[in-house]
Amino acid sequence: SIEEIFKNWLMAVYPQKAQKILSQVQSTHGGKVSDSRFMKRMLGEGKVAELASKMMQLAKRKHFKNRGFPDFDSSKFRRGGMYTIW
Repeated sequence: SIEEIFKNWLMAVYPQKAQKILSQVQSTHGGKVSDSRFMKRMLGEGKVAELASKMMQLAKRKHFKNRGFPDFDSSKFRRGGMYTIW
């Protein structure tokens, strides 16, 4: 499962911080590492999720002032044909 892959990666890359990170993730998802509910899967709930959201908003204002997304340009898109299996 994705949860096991995430835990294994966390232990390999951040072994000293893994338990703290898992605890914070679980606090945003009602005690679980993941949450399949729409919009809660990515955002979570609670104080840790609110703090993370505020930090991202501050960083966005600081580093991306007066920047928006570029206009969508579909002229570069070329519709492909069907792929073959054989």
